[in-house]
Amino acid sequence: MEVLQPENRKILAFLQRYQNECILVIANLSRFVQYTELDLTAFRGMIPIEMFSGNELPPIGERPYFFTLGPHSFYWLSLETRAPAVDLSSALPQVPVVAMSGTVASLFTNGNAAPLESALLTHLKGQRWFGGKARSIRSVTIPEVVRLPTTDECYAISVLLTYTEGGPETYVLTLGVATGERAAQIEKEQPSLLVARLRRNGDDSVFYEALGREELQQTLLTTIARRRRHKGQRGELVGVTTRAFG
Repeated sequence: MEVLQPENRKILAFLQRYQNECILVIANLSRFVQYTELDLTAFRGMIPIEMFSGNELPPIGERPYFFTLGPHSFYWLSLETRAPAVDLSSALPQVPVVAMSGTVASLFTNGNAAPLESALLTHLKGQRWFGGKARSIRSVTIPEVVRLPTTDECYAISVLLTYTEGGPETYVLTLGVATGERAAQIEKEQPSLLVARLRRNGDDSVFYEALGREELQQTLLTTIARRRRHKGQRGELVGVTTRAFG
């Protein structure tokens, strides 16, 4: 434990270290709002992370670090090193491998879903349209799965994300299963669509985002036009139209 010496004597600040972990504790001993500056240059380049919310503060630099605290408030901040940035535009996607012992559909069941949920989280974080990049994710689950009537296996799934703060978000993805030459073609020509590699008894296939498939697009259009219903694990996918459909 190392006690710091801020100029504002109404602020108590100290560091606690254990092995590779370092925690900065700052407490306002006053019943009024207080501010202080701390010399943290020994930790320059590191990121203070608020331990209750997981939110990141700006990196520590050469100048004293400024804090404002409400009456009798405090911070617990984990000082952590940020991993070096990777240029994803030129790097090949690191596609997770999901082992299977049964059918593809069995991957969605509660007891087997964890590896696929982890792969989906990795995939979502790499998409430009994903809106949760700046938030700290607490969990990812697959509440609903609907098998769609296509030649190859295709599923419409909902992906529920919960965060350390703020409300949850639900994303809907259409996942297809490709094997053999089709799987190799997707890996070569459209690697950004890959969600996971599926491995079963030495036979490899891939899960990929299938919304670009013409057959799947036609299936969804027919579902809407004819108001068809497709049963899921807990509910139904129902096609409906509005006045704009004509």
